[in-house]
Amino acid sequence: MQKEPKSDDIRVGQNLRQLRILRGVTQEQLGKALEITFQQVQKYEKGTNRVSASRMAAICRVLNCTVNDIMRGTAAEDTQVSGAQIPFPVISAQAMKFALQYDRMSTKSKRAVSALVSAIVKSDEDIDTSDIPEATEEFFQKAKLVKPQDRKLRETVTA
Repeated sequence: MQKEPKSDDIRVGQNLRQLRILRGVTQEQLGKALEITFQQVQKYEKGTNRVSASRMAAICRVLNCTVNDIMRGTAAEDTQVSGAQIPFPVISAQAMKFALQYDRMSTKSKRAVSALVSAIVKSDEDIDTSDIPEATEEFFQKAKLVKPQDRKLRETVTA
């Protein structure tokens, strides 16, 4: 009979995965630094295997983080007496990669991408997207996603 991972083990694994991705480290690279296989790293990230104290200290050294960063959102963290902490959200790897790429963009590109994402979300929610700023059209053209003559296509996509 296989045991189910405990919620705290799953949360530690989620935090570990987020920190690893945020630092731009692959499972293979982390495994090599810890002298374990990438499969073992996967098991830690899924919460299948628990992370020992000595292994957690080594992970913290490799990922340049604290034990508190890894323990965020667990019952152990809740028992600590400390000031108010900002919640550590659980987000997908794709969202984290997008955020890292977004941070490298120019201010003008960030405005265009924000407008585009807002329009997509609004479209998904069946809300009128007629308020898309001109910066978005310029972004589409520069990114060669839509040519100026394909304006009708863009209007169809965002409508």
